Amino acid sequence: YGDARQGEFWLGGPLAGGLSLQLWGGLSDRSEDRVYYPVSMTIGSPDQRNSSFGAKLGFSPWEGQQFALEAGRGELRREATPGRSVADSDPLTRNEQQRQYWVLSHSGRVLDGARWRSALHQERGEQLNWSAGQRSTVEPRVTNTVFDSLLTLPLNAHSLTVGAQWQRNALEGVSQEAAVKGHPLSPDRIREGDVILGLASS
Repeated sequence: YGDARQGEFWLGGPLAGGLSLQLWGGLSDRSEDRVYYPVSMTIGSPDQRNSSFGAKLGFSPWEGQQFALEAGRGELRREATPGRSVADSDPLTRNEQQRQYWVLSHSGRVLDGARWRSALHQERGEQLNWSAGQRSTVEPRVTNTVFDSLLTLPLNAHSLTVGAQWQRNALEGVSQEAAVKGHPLSPDRIREGDVILGLASS
């Protein structure tokens, strides 16, 4: 069976001029098994590597106001080698799933005791596949973009929160996925958006 290794780190602290910085990341790795039993069709675990890294820069220009910029990426990779975790006659296969994201946010006091929080964030994911050394032409990519805004107003012993959210989702690179001969291909790009309004009291 394959060996496994794992590690994580986190660093953070204040910088000069109201700035602060955080860094974090992790890595887990598992070597490929040497397990394949043709009679029972039992296969082993492929080589797996999962990594991530992120950073957040904070800025407080004056008391009661905080701005932040955060970004990160992650990758999950799997690889199965003939004669190890799959049969000798099977092709070498590799799968990669990649993710990147960023967030721009603000939180601060406005008016008399009211607090306003807003954030714009985007996440992008992509999947890549190889078989027998050939990269697949199907490369689905998804991009999700969301803007959130909340205003909390104090009302004596209670509070009123008014919020709005805008989101846009896009899926690309799927025209060749699950293609059926004799039928038209799916659209290569699919997009949709939405706006949500909310009101809550406590």
